[in-house]
Amino acid sequence: CSSCLAAESQRTQTMTILLAKIADQEAELHRQVDKLHFDTKDALTIGERLNAALQPQVLETEERDREALLDAMAQASLQEVELRELREAEAEAKKRRQREKKEVQDRIED
Repeated sequence: CSSCLAAESQRTQTMTILLAKIADQEAELHRQVDKLHFDTKDALTIGERLNAALQPQVLETEERDREALLDAMAQASLQEVELRELREAEAEAKKRRQREKKEVQDRIED
């Protein structure tokens, strides 16, 4: 029947249009995936370049920090020695004052 053929033709045309739209959407998705892949590779390349550029600065900063720590440790050690020497000198001065005081008392008693 002709109305059946017309309906079938209409369904075929609709299906063809839908399949074409699906194919267009699929192609667009593929383009977006390709662009995302390219952008990702580009970002990784930029990241690698940035890392390579910053690496010497990072190493220099680490070396400077290490040197500062060693200097601080050496300074603390020197201050420790100076403090010990100062305490020893104070103890010697105290003993000398006590001796002198005793000598003065002994002379007074004589």
